[in-house]
Amino acid sequence: MLRTNMKHSIKFGDGTLENGKFTGIDTYEDWHLIPSSRPNISMPGVETKFVTIPGMDGSLDLSQFIRKDRPAFGDRSGSFEFYVENDHEFWMTIYPKIVNALHGKRFKMVLNEDDPDYYWEGRFTVDRYESGDGNWSTVSISYAIAPYKRRIRKVSEKMIWDNFNFEKDYDYDPWNLDDVNVVGDGFLDIWGDGYPFQLEVTGLSGSVDVNFGGETKTVEAEATVKIGHAAYGSQRITFSGTGHVKVDWRGGSL
Repeated sequence: MLRTNMKHSIKFGDGTLENGKFTGIDTYEDWHLIPSSRPNISMPGVETKFVTIPGMDGSLDLSQFIRKDRPAFGDRSGSFEFYVENDHEFWMTIYPKIVNALHGKRFKMVLNEDDPDYYWEGRFTVDRYESGDGNWSTVSISYAIAPYKRRIRKVSEKMIWDNFNFEKDYDYDPWNLDDVNVVGDGFLDIWGDGYPFQLEVTGLSGSVDVNFGGETKTVEAEATVKIGHAAYGSQRITFSGTGHVKVDWRGGSL
Protein backbone atom coordinates (compact mmCIF):
# COMPACT_ATOMS: atom_id res chain seq x y z
CA MET A 1 0.00 0.00 0.00
CA LEU A 2 1.38 3.40 -0.97
CA ARG A 3 2.16 6.02 1.68
CA THR A 4 0.15 8.82 0.10
CA ASN A 5 0.96 11.15 2.99
CA MET A 6 4.64 11.17 1.93
CA LYS A 7 4.45 14.00 -0.61
CA HIS A 8 8.08 15.16 -0.87
CA SER A 9 7.04 16.83 -4.10
CA ILE A 10 9.28 18.48 -6.69
CA LYS A 11 8.43 21.64 -8.59
CA PHE A 12 9.76 22.45 -12.08
CA GLY A 13 9.58 26.00 -13.43
CA ASP A 14 11.35 29.01 -14.91
CA GLY A 15 12.14 30.71 -11.61
CA THR A 16 9.02 32.89 -11.37
CA LEU A 17 7.98 33.89 -7.86
CA GLU A 18 4.39 34.61 -6.82
CA ASN A 19 3.64 35.72 -3.27
CA GLY A 20 7.18 34.77 -2.34
CA LYS A 21 6.83 31.18 -3.60
CA PHE A 22 8.37 29.39 -6.57
CA THR A 23 5.79 28.59 -9.25
CA GLY A 24 5.71 25.73 -11.74
CA ILE A 25 4.62 22.13 -12.28
CA ASP A 26 4.21 20.26 -8.99
CA THR A 27 4.77 16.49 -9.12
CA TYR A 28 2.13 15.85 -6.46
CA GLU A 29 -0.44 18.60 -6.96
CA ASP A 30 -0.47 18.32 -10.77
CA TRP A 31 0.30 14.64 -11.36
CA HIS A 32 -0.23 12.99 -7.96
CA LEU A 33 3.20 11.34 -8.12
CA ILE A 34 4.51 9.79 -4.91
CA PRO A 35 8.30 9.29 -4.55
CA SER A 36 9.49 5.76 -3.86
CA SER A 37 11.99 7.36 -1.44
CA ARG A 38 12.87 10.84 -0.25
CA PRO A 39 14.26 12.78 -3.26
CA ASN A 40 18.02 13.00 -2.94
CA ILE A 41 20.40 14.93 -5.21
CA SER A 42 23.64 13.11 -6.09
CA MET A 43 27.01 14.66 -5.27
CA PRO A 44 29.00 16.28 -8.09
CA GLY A 45 32.33 14.85 -9.14
CA VAL A 46 35.46 16.87 -8.35
CA GLU A 47 37.39 17.98 -11.43
CA THR A 48 40.97 16.79 -10.77
CA LYS A 49 44.23 16.74 -12.69
CA PHE A 50 47.26 14.80 -11.43
CA VAL A 51 50.54 14.78 -13.36
CA THR A 52 53.27 12.17 -12.84
CA ILE A 53 56.80 13.55 -13.19
CA PRO A 54 59.78 11.17 -13.55
CA GLY A 55 61.91 11.16 -10.42
CA MET A 56 59.18 12.73 -8.28
CA ASP A 57 57.53 10.88 -5.42
CA GLY A 58 53.80 10.74 -5.91
CA SER A 59 52.20 13.11 -8.42
CA LEU A 60 51.72 16.82 -8.95
CA ASP A 61 48.16 17.99 -8.18
CA LEU A 62 47.16 20.67 -10.73
CA SER A 63 43.45 20.49 -9.93
CA GLN A 64 43.38 24.09 -8.69
CA PHE A 65 46.13 25.51 -10.89
CA ILE A 66 43.73 27.91 -12.65
CA ARG A 67 41.12 28.45 -9.92
CA LYS A 68 43.16 28.60 -6.75
CA ASP A 69 40.41 29.57 -4.32
CA ARG A 70 38.28 26.42 -4.64
CA PRO A 71 37.96 23.10 -6.48
CA ALA A 72 35.88 22.83 -9.64
CA PHE A 73 32.95 20.43 -9.81
CA GLY A 74 31.18 18.56 -12.57
CA ASP A 75 27.43 18.30 -13.11
CA ARG A 76 25.23 16.23 -10.84
CA SER A 77 23.37 13.36 -12.45
CA GLY A 78 20.83 10.90 -11.13
CA SER A 79 17.12 10.11 -11.16
CA PHE A 80 13.94 10.17 -9.11
CA GLU A 81 11.47 7.30 -9.10
CA PHE A 82 7.79 7.97 -8.47
CA TYR A 83 4.72 5.82 -7.96
CA VAL A 84 1.78 6.68 -10.21
CA GLU A 85 -1.61 5.75 -8.75
CA ASN A 86 -3.61 4.26 -11.61
CA ASP A 87 -6.92 4.86 -9.86
CA HIS A 88 -6.19 8.61 -9.74
CA GLU A 89 -5.72 9.08 -13.49
CA PHE A 90 -5.47 6.58 -16.36
CA TRP A 91 -1.79 5.89 -17.16
CA MET A 92 -2.19 6.67 -20.88
CA THR A 93 -3.43 10.11 -19.81
CA ILE A 94 -0.86 11.00 -17.15
CA TYR A 95 2.22 9.59 -18.91
CA PRO A 96 2.00 11.89 -21.99
CA LYS A 97 1.48 14.84 -19.64
CA ILE A 98 4.74 14.07 -17.84
CA VAL A 99 6.69 13.43 -21.05
CA ASN A 100 5.43 16.54 -22.86
CA ALA A 101 6.12 18.72 -19.83
CA LEU A 102 9.63 17.50 -18.91
CA HIS A 103 11.37 15.26 -21.42
CA GLY A 104 14.58 16.82 -22.72
CA LYS A 105 13.78 20.26 -21.32
CA ARG A 106 15.73 22.63 -19.11
CA PHE A 107 14.14 23.86 -15.90
CA LYS A 108 14.78 25.21 -12.46
CA MET A 109 13.79 22.65 -9.82
CA VAL A 110 12.81 23.00 -6.16
CA LEU A 111 12.40 20.23 -3.57
CA ASN A 112 9.22 21.64 -2.05
CA GLU A 113 9.26 20.05 1.39
CA ASP A 114 12.92 19.10 1.73
CA ASP A 115 14.82 22.21 0.56
CA PRO A 116 12.32 24.97 -0.28
CA ASP A 117 14.75 27.94 -0.11
CA TYR A 118 16.96 26.82 -3.00
CA TYR A 119 16.61 25.87 -6.65
CA TRP A 120 18.64 23.61 -8.90
CA GLU A 121 18.95 24.13 -12.65
CA GLY A 122 19.54 21.65 -15.46
CA ARG A 123 18.02 19.30 -18.03
CA PHE A 124 15.49 16.55 -17.31
CA THR A 125 14.43 13.40 -19.12
CA VAL A 126 11.71 10.81 -18.56
CA ASP A 127 13.53 7.47 -18.57
CA ARG A 128 10.86 4.85 -18.25
CA TYR A 129 7.30 4.06 -17.27
CA GLU A 130 6.59 0.60 -15.87
CA SER A 131 3.33 -1.10 -14.94
CA GLY A 132 2.80 -2.31 -11.40
CA ASP A 133 0.23 -4.63 -9.82
CA GLY A 134 -2.75 -2.89 -11.39
CA ASN A 135 -3.11 -0.25 -8.68
CA TRP A 136 0.08 1.63 -9.44
CA SER A 137 2.89 2.12 -11.95
CA THR A 138 6.32 3.75 -11.69
CA VAL A 139 7.94 6.55 -13.66
CA SER A 140 11.59 7.57 -13.51
CA ILE A 141 12.76 11.16 -14.13
CA SER A 142 16.49 11.70 -14.68
CA TYR A 143 18.43 14.91 -14.21
CA ALA A 144 21.74 16.48 -15.27
CA ILE A 145 22.03 19.65 -13.20
CA ALA A 146 24.67 22.22 -12.20
CA PRO A 147 26.75 21.38 -9.11
CA TYR A 148 25.55 24.35 -7.03
CA LYS A 149 22.06 25.09 -5.79
CA ARG A 150 21.10 28.76 -5.60
CA ARG A 151 18.85 30.71 -3.28
CA ILE A 152 15.43 31.43 -4.74
CA ARG A 153 15.47 34.97 -3.39
CA LYS A 154 18.17 37.56 -3.75
CA VAL A 155 19.09 39.47 -0.62
CA SER A 156 16.98 42.43 -1.79
CA GLU A 157 13.91 40.16 -1.94
CA LYS A 158 13.14 40.12 1.75
CA MET A 159 13.77 36.78 3.40
CA ILE A 160 10.82 35.19 5.19
CA TRP A 161 11.89 34.09 8.65
CA ASP A 162 11.18 30.55 9.76
CA ASN A 163 10.77 30.86 13.51
CA PHE A 164 11.56 27.18 13.99
CA ASN A 165 14.83 27.11 12.03
CA PHE A 166 17.13 30.02 12.81
CA GLU A 167 20.21 28.08 11.70
CA LYS A 168 19.53 28.31 7.95
CA ASP A 169 17.83 31.71 7.66
CA TYR A 170 19.54 35.05 7.23
CA ASP A 171 18.27 38.53 7.96
CA TYR A 172 20.22 41.26 6.18
CA ASP A 173 17.72 44.04 6.93
CA PRO A 174 19.84 45.66 9.70
CA TRP A 175 22.48 46.45 7.05
CA ASN A 176 19.94 48.39 4.94
CA LEU A 177 21.52 47.07 1.73
CA ASP A 178 18.89 48.87 -0.35
CA ASP A 179 20.58 52.18 0.50
CA VAL A 180 24.20 52.10 1.70
CA ASN A 181 25.36 55.63 2.53
CA VAL A 182 29.05 56.06 1.67
CA VAL A 183 30.98 59.07 3.01
CA GLY A 184 34.74 58.61 2.66
CA ASP A 185 35.96 55.05 3.36
CA GLY A 186 33.92 52.20 4.82
CA PHE A 187 33.35 48.47 4.69
CA LEU A 188 30.65 45.86 5.02
CA ASP A 189 31.16 42.20 6.02
CA ILE A 190 28.88 39.60 4.44
CA TRP A 191 28.71 35.84 4.60
CA GLY A 192 29.15 33.50 1.64
CA ASP A 193 27.44 30.14 2.10
CA GLY A 194 29.24 28.18 -0.63
CA TYR A 195 28.18 29.42 -4.06
CA PRO A 196 30.79 31.56 -5.89
CA PHE A 197 28.54 34.57 -6.39
CA GLN A 198 29.05 38.06 -7.79
CA LEU A 199 27.84 41.23 -6.15
CA GLU A 200 25.43 43.48 -8.00
CA VAL A 201 26.02 47.09 -6.93
CA THR A 202 23.67 49.81 -8.19
CA GLY A 203 24.46 53.49 -7.86
CA LEU A 204 21.67 55.60 -6.38
CA SER A 205 23.58 58.88 -6.22
CA GLY A 206 27.13 60.24 -6.35
CA SER A 207 30.18 58.15 -7.30
CA VAL A 208 31.48 55.24 -5.20
CA ASP A 209 34.47 52.91 -5.66
CA VAL A 210 33.65 49.35 -4.59
CA ASN A 211 36.25 46.64 -3.91
CA PHE A 212 35.20 43.03 -3.57
CA GLY A 213 37.01 39.76 -4.25
CA GLY A 214 40.21 41.56 -5.22
CA GLU A 215 38.47 43.67 -7.86
CA THR A 216 37.61 47.39 -7.78
CA LYS A 217 34.94 49.15 -9.84
CA THR A 218 33.45 52.62 -9.86
CA VAL A 219 29.68 52.82 -9.51
CA GLU A 220 27.92 55.91 -10.83
CA ALA A 221 24.31 56.93 -10.23
CA GLU A 222 21.71 54.82 -12.12
CA ALA A 223 24.36 52.28 -13.18
CA THR A 224 24.76 48.66 -12.04
CA VAL A 225 28.04 46.74 -11.99
CA LYS A 226 28.84 43.13 -11.19
CA ILE A 227 32.01 42.65 -9.24
CA GLY A 228 34.20 39.94 -7.73
CA HIS A 229 33.44 36.42 -6.60
CA ALA A 230 32.89 34.99 -3.15
CA ALA A 231 32.47 31.47 -1.91
CA TYR A 232 32.33 30.31 1.71
CA GLY A 233 32.84 32.33 4.87
CA SER A 234 33.17 35.97 5.82
CA GLN A 235 33.71 38.35 2.89
CA ARG A 236 34.46 42.07 3.07
CA ILE A 237 33.19 44.79 0.72
CA THR A 238 35.03 48.11 0.94
CA PHE A 239 33.71 51.46 -0.27
CA SER A 240 35.27 54.84 -0.90
CA GLY A 241 33.79 58.05 -2.25
CA THR A 242 30.55 59.90 -1.64
CA GLY A 243 27.11 58.60 -2.58
CA HIS A 244 24.46 55.97 -2.05
CA VAL A 245 24.49 52.42 -3.47
CA LYS A 246 22.31 49.33 -3.37
CA VAL A 247 24.08 45.99 -2.79
CA ASP A 248 22.51 42.72 -3.91
CA TRP A 249 23.45 39.08 -4.56
CA ARG A 250 22.02 35.59 -4.78
CA GLY A 251 23.69 33.06 -2.52
CA GLY A 252 23.98 29.33 -2.94
CA SER A 253 25.63 26.15 -1.79
CA LEU A 254 26.77 22.69 -2.83
